Amino acid sequence: MQGVNVESAAILMSGQEGGEISLGALALPVRDEPGKTRVLLRLRLDGPSLLAGQTGDTLRAEVVLYALDAGNGVQASLLESIEVDLPAHRAAIERNGLDHLSSLPLQPGQYAVRILVRNVETGRLGARTLRMPVPEPAEVDPAPPLAPPPAEDPRVTARSSSLGPLDPPPFPDDAARPAGGTAPAPQADTEVAPPPLLATAEGRKLRAAARAAYREAVESLAAGREAEALAAVRASEDSLLRRPDMAVRVEDLVEIEMDVAAELAAANPDSLVPLMRLHRRLHEDATVRRRLQGSTMAREVFVRLVDLYRQSGQAELARRFEAVFGILLLRSGVQSRANQLFQRVLAEDPGNEMVLLELATSAERRGMHQEATGHLNALLRAHPKNREARLRRALDLKHLGNTAEAMDILRELIREEPVDWCLHIAYQELARMLTAGGQPGAEKLLREGLERMPGDEKLTLQLAAALERGGLRGEARDVLARFKLEGDDAGGAARRRYNHPPDSLLESLVAELDREATQRMPALVAAVGRTRK
Repeated sequence: MQGVNVESAAILMSGQEGGEISLGALALPVRDEPGKTRVLLRLRLDGPSLLAGQTGDTLRAEVVLYALDAGNGVQASLLESIEVDLPAHRAAIERNGLDHLSSLPLQPGQYAVRILVRNVETGRLGARTLRMPVPEPAEVDPAPPLAPPPAEDPRVTARSSSLGPLDPPPFPDDAARPAGGTAPAPQADTEVAPPPLLATAEGRKLRAAARAAYREAVESLAAGREAEALAAVRASEDSLLRRPDMAVRVEDLVEIEMDVAAELAAANPDSLVPLMRLHRRLHEDATVRRRLQGSTMAREVFVRLVDLYRQSGQAELARRFEAVFGILLLRSGVQSRANQLFQRVLAEDPGNEMVLLELATSAERRGMHQEATGHLNALLRAHPKNREARLRRALDLKHLGNTAEAMDILRELIREEPVDWCLHIAYQELARMLTAGGQPGAEKLLREGLERMPGDEKLTLQLAAALERGGLRGEARDVLARFKLEGDDAGGAARRRYNHPPDSLLESLVAELDREATQRMPALVAAVGRTRK
């Protein structure tokens, strides 16, 4: 399934359900070609949750379907891209949602159709599993009472080319279809978006219970029992989000937790800082445990907490929290949400060293060297002495064909005094470029590098190879024979450091923000006391 977002594919294969986008699903088997069955599918995407956070004028969404047999083998799949002009259709989608119609060819048997919808701009996801039997073709009604596509539809509808001339039947509560008659309710599993949490008396009880549970966890945090608070929030959210009779929506639970946070903020805005650390750790835990709804909850509450804290006038600290969390999101595969946080950080601090370096290394790993160069140029305008940024820019320029400028930058790095991992890479790469270009000086450069950094295995091997190319095989053997490992691992750490995201800045800032949270714990204690009822 080429083109599926990495995060989306991981969620599909793990079988997680939930997410931010509410969706319903309905399926009906019909006869296909002789001896075959085709399953018609109608997905109904909830408009408000699909559009939440959407700022662009074009809604771009992915719909991905996997049909798994009883042995979890993929028997059919579908990847569809939807584009909708929002100036023309936003109101209709917000009011009635959006329908996606498709079909899958399947052999008789029991299936679980894993469904994932993703808003490409916001990164919001919705995942469901629709379980259904597919009967033998002979057992399928040869002429099901299906209507052709209606001339007009109250909902914005995206039709897959896999569908053919028919529409899947409507949901049971749909109005009668114009001109084509009304299909009866199908004999298949359906999943519809749950009613609003406050629509019933039972819902109000659930809200009160959720609020009390979160408040109790916050009080555990204020009492210094962070592990207990983490476990309590995790258990409470899972029990509410997975209720078989009335599952609470992620959006509802986010609002409930933010109601508690808003009360605390009104008492003391600094009380939000320990909460931000709590929800960052909840997100890390949920990501490791592959709890989709848990990671969504932690992510959305964290972002809302930062927004609330920013409103109290603490923009600088809020920006540091956004930078850290954005990097954590990017490394866990939530690229679109991470980029939204990065845009906010860079709007206030265009030369943010950590964010720009992270974006550059991410672009390099994807082979996007022009994009990486743009981020590094912005970083160097604000921090012209940053050695890692200069090194990376040189190698990105090499990939883009600008070898002369790349070599000039590497020579500048080599002339400087610090002996660090960047110096190892600068010598190695400049020697490679001289050799590849047939230019003189590689042997001299490598000997100089080994004088400054004796025991660098890669420089040693490069020197031996250069001598052998020059016909000096005996001298090359002597170089290798005299080689003695020095340092931690003969310079290999430098290459690993270059090939991996920059962790030192992130670790330093995470530790700094954890200290900020610890220092503001008395503010949380005071706010909890003032708001206790």
